[in-house]
Amino acid sequence: MRLQRLPLALSLTFGLTMGLATTASFAAGNINSGTTQLQFTGTPFTTGSGNANLFFGGTFNGTDMLSMLNWSYNQGVGTSNRPFSSLGGPTESYVGDTATFTWTNAGAGAAGVARWDAVMTVKLRQIAPGSANNPGAAQVDSSLTFKSNANNAGNVTFNVFHHLNMDIIGTNVNAGPDDTHRVLNSTAITARAFDSTGPHYSEMVAVGAQRYEFNTGAVLRPRLGYGSNGTGTGNLSTLAGTSVPDYFPGGTAEGSAAFQWTRMLAPGESMNISTSFTVNAPIPEPSTYALMALGLAAVGAVARRRRQQA
Repeated sequence: MRLQRLPLALSLTFGLTMGLATTASFAAGNINSGTTQLQFTGTPFTTGSGNANLFFGGTFNGTDMLSMLNWSYNQGVGTSNRPFSSLGGPTESYVGDTATFTWTNAGAGAAGVARWDAVMTVKLRQIAPGSANNPGAAQVDSSLTFKSNANNAGNVTFNVFHHLNMDIIGTNVNAGPDDTHRVLNSTAITARAFDSTGPHYSEMVAVGAQRYEFNTGAVLRPRLGYGSNGTGTGNLSTLAGTSVPDYFPGGTAEGSAAFQWTRMLAPGESMNISTSFTVNAPIPEPSTYALMALGLAAVGAVARRRRQQA
C-alpha cells in the first residue's frame, strides 16, 4: 500500500507517515513515546487538511512505512458515508503519549434527527527505537466512544468505518511490489500486511468489527467518503468470521484495509470501539483486547473530567 510522499499538511485523514525527519521539524499537536512521535496536522479526520505522521526520531532514512488512518461514519440519513469531521473539526488535546479528540452534536443529519457525539483517544507506545536506515517498532491504540445524541428524535442505525493504509516497502515509495494483506483471525478481526520483499510488516486488530475489506486505497477512500465529501456509499464486502485469500494489489497500486461496525442506538446510547496496529511487532493476544479497551476508556474519562474542571 503505497502513498506518494506529500508535504506535512496532507489531504484528509488521520494518516501515518514515517520518513526522513528530525525532531526539529515537528510542529504542535504531537504525542511522544521515547524517540517516536505521532504528529497531527491541520484538523484531524477532515477531508482537506487533517493528517498525522509517525516518525521514528531523526535517524530513520527510509521512506514511508504507514499512511492514512481514517475514520468515517454513516448516520442513517440517506446513504452517504462521510469523514468524521466533514462538518467541522473536533476539540483536541495532546498530553504525553495520548491524544484526545471530542465531537459534540456532529454529523450530517439535521439537529434532533441523527446527530452524534464522540470521544476518541489515541495512544502511542514505542516498542523499539529506530536506527540508521531502519524503522523502529511501535504500537498505536485507538478507543472510540460513539454516542447517538441525546436530542435525537428516535433510534438511529449508525455505521462507523476505520480505514488503514500502509506503505511498508521500506525502500522507495514507488518501487517494487506492494504489500500483501493476510487475515490472521477473521472473527477478531486481526490481519497482517507485510512487505513481500523485505522484513517489515504491520499487524492490526479491529475489536468487534462486523465487516472488513482489503482493496486498493483508490477504491476504499471514495466509498468511505474521502475525496468527494458525502458521496461514499455501501458496506464493506466481507462479514466477520469469513476468511479471504491473501490480498496483493500488485504493481504500484496501494492496498488498504477497512473495518466496519454497525449498531442501532437509542438517543443517548453509546457504542465503544477499540482498534490497534503495530509496526514491526506482533499485535496483542486476543485476551488483552478487553484490557486495552478498558485502559483507553479510562484515559478518555480522565481527559473528559479535566476538560470539565478547566
